[in-house]
Amino acid sequence: MPRRAPQTPPPSDASPANLETIARELGVAVSTVSRALRNHPGIHPATRLKVQTEAARLGYAVKRRAEDNDAGGGGALRHLLTLAQTSNNASQQGYLAGISRAATAHNIGVFSHHCAPEDAAALLDTARRPAALRMPDLAGVIFIHRWPEEVVARIAADRPAVSIVHRYPRLPVDTVGTDDESGQRQLIAHLRARGHRRIAFFGYEPTFSWSRARYSAYVGALAEAGLDYDPDDVIKVSAEAALGYTPPDLKPFLASVRARIRAGVCAWVCSSYVLAQALTTALRGLGYDVPGKIDIVGSHGGTRVRQPGIVHPTSADTDDEALGSAAVHLLSHRMLRAVPAPAHLLLPVQIVQGETTSAEPV
Repeated sequence: MPRRAPQTPPPSDASPANLETIARELGVAVSTVSRALRNHPGIHPATRLKVQTEAARLGYAVKRRAEDNDAGGGGALRHLLTLAQTSNNASQQGYLAGISRAATAHNIGVFSHHCAPEDAAALLDTARRPAALRMPDLAGVIFIHRWPEEVVARIAADRPAVSIVHRYPRLPVDTVGTDDESGQRQLIAHLRARGHRRIAFFGYEPTFSWSRARYSAYVGALAEAGLDYDPDDVIKVSAEAALGYTPPDLKPFLASVRARIRAGVCAWVCSSYVLAQALTTALRGLGYDVPGKIDIVGSHGGTRVRQPGIVHPTSADTDDEALGSAAVHLLSHRMLRAVPAPAHLLLPVQIVQGETTSAEPV
């Protein structure tokens, strides 16, 4: 099972974690934490992974071992590369801010490269390869947004790699993501408190790992809440619609949505924030009251534009900067060969009240 971070925020850079902090969070001895972080052979692999993942979540900066310092030039500054596949630079700014802050704490320099989705598959062509990939002191790579699996496989074969949100289960890539199980549970509870008993899911796209995870968690959350699951209440969307970082055109899916509304659906859980924006705008354009007749919620994912006329859905969210920071902390442990197997670090989510559900329960 993925490691879920406790529902407490990581310490700030001004108050860094130490061995006692990690031991207290996990309920283990400080000596156990120390030995796990040093890869002592007497530590059980499960305990080692638990300690090292918690250390990464809390931002504990492990000192480099002597052989790593020698290999890196006596402890000289090393570098990481962020790769973002996006046509909208705003969708990566929060991640990059968190990456920059955490990299400074770990004495790691940051290079960034982004390209349009249609150019992602050609990243490793000689003419398109980022210069940073040829640097001898490149410590690792952080992938932002979903990349073609063959590109990720080539890069991860040569150096440590961490992906933000998207999982690559067949590759040696660590993931920092959102606790979607908790998020869907909170969203269903939020809608149920507002009187809804028929709750549909919009935005299922099985080639996206986060969409699969949120759909699966939605089904489980319905069962936990004692609500019926109807597969007809699940609306699939195209990969193009799911990939969007700004609201896509939902015309191809609105006939199915309206059919479910006529069947009694009055609440929708969308697989991402941006799809919740798009569905709200589309239904309002058709004359539906949102919120009112229809309530809509979303989850982390998409560009949040704060300006008049832009819909701000209620959502289960995680701060982008926290995700970027956690990716660097996890990468720093992978650079030290301190994480024995691909780790999946899930950050807590919380409901952020927006304008697509009523602020008060019924």
